[in-house]
Amino acid sequence: MFFVLSGFLIGGILLDKRGAPNYFEVFYLRRVLRILPLAWLTVALVFFVLPVAGLLTPAQASAVPMLSYLLFVNNFWTSVGVPPSTLLSPMWSLAIEEQFYLVAPALVWFMGRRHLALLLLTVVLASPLLRLYNPWVSAWDSTLCRLDGLAMGVLTALLVRDARCAHWLAARASRLAGIAAGAWRWRWAWRWPGSRSRRT
Repeated sequence: MFFVLSGFLIGGILLDKRGAPNYFEVFYLRRVLRILPLAWLTVALVFFVLPVAGLLTPAQASAVPMLSYLLFVNNFWTSVGVPPSTLLSPMWSLAIEEQFYLVAPALVWFMGRRHLALLLLTVVLASPLLRLYNPWVSAWDSTLCRLDGLAMGVLTALLVRDARCAHWLAARASRLAGIAAGAWRWRWAWRWPGSRSRRT
């Protein structure tokens, strides 16, 4: 759900600002100022301050290189089974978010709405299939296996900004809510092989 909401909010911002002066500069600068200082401070604490203070337990040490956290590619390591620091384990999702931020502005800027919608729909359908054919670690942390939530959010933002689509969606809101709930359960079921809900 976090990825869907993020995709909807960021996608909406990009769609509304498309064509504006300094479109790319403003977006990237805001993301940098909001995310990088706190994220990099957290990484510095885990890799420098806590070890020097003797406050880092073996379980909290990281086999994932520090540079990968600073560049937000740490999920590439954890998706192949390299153990992260338990203190930094939530950063797999931040890494996917940052990778999404890197690509999304260009997609919105250069692609027409119809082609963008087709691309997003393809991602929504393809990511669960990738989870099916990947080990559970890769299915959880891999960027390609987790793009469906972000794509679903951006696709929703795109549809509600089209007057005809918005009217069609409003007229069928209750029915679509039921379909969305079922789709969400299906998406959860295929997060990784062996999921209990997948077998029911």
